[in-house]
Amino acid sequence: SISRITVYFDILCSIHSFLYVFYSVYLFCFSIIFFFFFQAEDGIRDAQESRGLGDVYKRQVRNYWGTSDMKGGVTLMVERKSCDELGAALASICFITTELQQVSQHRRKLLEDRTRYNPVIRDQVLESFQINEQTDMRDRVAIPDGALTLGTPSVHGQHYSHKEWAALHVGDKHRDRHYMTRGNYTRERTMLRRSLWTCEQLSGEDTAVSSLAPFLEPMVAMTQLVRENPGEFDGVSCFLFHHLTREVLGTIEALRKMGCLDLTCQFSGYNPAAKRAFGAQFEAIPTSELQTLSLVMDDRGCFNVDRRFCRFRDGAYVPLQEFEQRREGRGFRESSQTVCMLGWLQMRARCTRQRTRLIIIEDGGYIAPVLNQAALENLTVAEFRDRHRVPLDLETDRVLPELLADAVGCLVGSVEHTRNGYDACQRVMLKHGKLAKPVFTIAISHLKTQVEARSVAMSVVNALENVLYCAGRVLHTRCAAVLGSRGNIGLWTAKALLHSLDGAHQAVLGVDLKVGQQSNQTRPEWLPDPYTPSEQILESVSFGALPPAARAKVDVVVGLTGGRSVDGDEIRDTLLPEDISFWLHSGESDFLYLVSGSTKQREFGTLKEWTLKITHDRQFEGWKVSADEIMDTLNSQELGTEYVFTEPTGKSKSLVVVFDWKPANFMYYGVSTEIIDKVLAQLVDSSTKLLKNPEASAQVHAVDYSPIATNQTIEAHSELVEHIPLPHPN
Repeated sequence: SISRITVYFDILCSIHSFLYVFYSVYLFCFSIIFFFFFQAEDGIRDAQESRGLGDVYKRQVRNYWGTSDMKGGVTLMVERKSCDELGAALASICFITTELQQVSQHRRKLLEDRTRYNPVIRDQVLESFQINEQTDMRDRVAIPDGALTLGTPSVHGQHYSHKEWAALHVGDKHRDRHYMTRGNYTRERTMLRRSLWTCEQLSGEDTAVSSLAPFLEPMVAMTQLVRENPGEFDGVSCFLFHHLTREVLGTIEALRKMGCLDLTCQFSGYNPAAKRAFGAQFEAIPTSELQTLSLVMDDRGCFNVDRRFCRFRDGAYVPLQEFEQRREGRGFRESSQTVCMLGWLQMRARCTRQRTRLIIIEDGGYIAPVLNQAALENLTVAEFRDRHRVPLDLETDRVLPELLADAVGCLVGSVEHTRNGYDACQRVMLKHGKLAKPVFTIAISHLKTQVEARSVAMSVVNALENVLYCAGRVLHTRCAAVLGSRGNIGLWTAKALLHSLDGAHQAVLGVDLKVGQQSNQTRPEWLPDPYTPSEQILESVSFGALPPAARAKVDVVVGLTGGRSVDGDEIRDTLLPEDISFWLHSGESDFLYLVSGSTKQREFGTLKEWTLKITHDRQFEGWKVSADEIMDTLNSQELGTEYVFTEPTGKSKSLVVVFDWKPANFMYYGVSTEIIDKVLAQLVDSSTKLLKNPEASAQVHAVDYSPIATNQTIEAHSELVEHIPLPHPN
């Protein structure tokens, strides 16, 4: 029995030894696998070319996750990306708060280990690396020679008070920082004022990298245009007025790649989210090469210079206080023109000093019609300033000639994008028989009036549908009236609604001044005749002229006319307070949606002023009136304003103004890149045509109407042998 016990004991000892060895081998293998596998997944590698899992992360936006227990500790995560187009990696360093007893000894060693594949960045960072032992909330990292300077922003939330997460991410175009603490996730767009520089610049060479390059990459037509016109804008200063969109940022980059190193860009501020998203993208470009301007509306409805967004040239004279004094009682267009003219006159003075040419590219006719009108009226520069309330700038005026007609001497001309700008220039042309400088335009081209117009119409309908869905309503049961139903965008909007609404032609009404009129003017074969009566929908010359029974069913009004029009001595508005009164008393629906697809906030101008009054008075024809903002419950986006009319009996009706009177097609993404890329490429190509033809006659030259503006122009409908008569202003 003793021998059996001994044998059993030996067996148990052998099993124990085997399990111990197996467990040790298991721990060793697990440690090796865990180290190599997860390090590879996080992208922390030596200086060798990425292979395996690391290749998955090439040219992608990475999430940087920092984790640490609440007892303290240091977590440093490093991401290396390929950045072949720059020829070197880009670097940025962000340090978040830490527990100092864990940091001082570890951080330098971790930086040395994680940056060994890039000795240039490593040496520059470590030489200037300093830790402030007196504070727990801020660390600074400065690369010498002013190449990169970052300060840690304030960190909100108690979860970060005992942590440090330092990320050295190379080649991150989107500059995102990601934080995770105990299941809470916050994504914060880096809005620090910083510059992106190549490693060659860190070494002493002066090579800057524009942060707008990623916006040009998806624009195929614009990229091809840049390749075909290298250096076309060398020695040319450009004043650009346009919307703030991804594609316009790509257009700015295209102009820079073609040689334009003096740009002043004024942006329409329809969408505040665009400013928040894109404002930091300009920081990589010196203000001497790119100056940005924009307006913002205050609580009183007045427009002022947006100080948070604007970037002025170093040493530029910007009389902000004087501008604020001159803005009272002025709308967006007048205020924008004041800022435009201040910037344009300063650019004109620079052109004299630098002996460069000047070109204007604009969307909306803010600058060219005004300059042409003033020059033909032989105004002095001082009189021009007084007319448009432009603050006095003595240093600029010393360089400029006395007469504005002489001041526009170095101006090659202007290029117009929109029909409003085209009409304004044509009115000046009809009044004076000529212009002071030539104007090239794509406003009435086939691409603009037929292709882009369809995309704009779909954007407007899409915005309306999203606002309806947010309120728990659907589009297909609505009855809609399209104001401007025979215009380019109105035609496509009516077609889109015909396919979307139940009842087809009975659910869509049209309003247009062309109803009942005829025209014998020659037009291109591709342009539909706007004077042909529509057989699909009921149309009238005004909303009030529609049959009362049809008007009573309307619960959506889409305005696409451009605002009030002048016919002789008669001023016609698109929609009047009397029309709203009819809906309150006779309308079948308890809600009425107003949607603008037109420029600025002019589509329902009279109604806008009327709503301000009744909201102040809090009553209208015995109805109590209140106003509330409409917010998207999912992403907190502002969708518009709801005006609630309540009867003494308690019954209420709601007037919903989508996107607060602004064009709904800019509410989300506007026209898709696939379409707007071609439109903007045609706009820039027309600019190159103007630069190549400095002796062009001082009149309007339109793509698809004038051979000089059409032939060899990108996306032109066809080559022209002779001129096609230009359409009259609307």
